[in-house]
Amino acid sequence: MLVAFEGGSNIRAFMLLISYPFLLAMNHEIRLRVMVFITFCGLKLKYMDSVGRAVLPKFYLENLNLQAYEVLASTRRKVVFTSVPKVMVEGFLKNYLNVNVVIGTELQNYGRYVLH
Repeated sequence: MLVAFEGGSNIRAFMLLISYPFLLAMNHEIRLRVMVFITFCGLKLKYMDSVGRAVLPKFYLENLNLQAYEVLASTRRKVVFTSVPKVMVEGFLKNYLNVNVVIGTELQNYGRYVLH
C-alpha cells in the first residue's frame, strides 16, 4: 500500500484497498501476484527506485527482529531469498544490513515503465 501510494497515486492505492476483500478468497501466491500487479504496473522506474530507497527502509527498520538481525550480522556471507519484488528490498538489505546477494522476484519493464 505504501509503494502504491508514494510511488503511484491515490487512485492506485485506492484500487489496492478495494481489491482486498477479493484477494482474501485467493491463495497466497496469486494474492501476492495481483497485489504486485496493481502496485507496480505502469509505474515509472525512477519512482519505484526512489520509493524503494527512501520510504521503505523506515518501514523495514521499524519491523526488524533483533534476534534475526544478530544472526544475520554474525555471518560472513549474506544471501537473502524473498518472495516480494527484489527492487523493494534490495536497497534496504544492501545498504542497512550489508547483504551480499538478494534473490527475489524480478519485474519486467518496457522502456521507463514497469509491466510486471
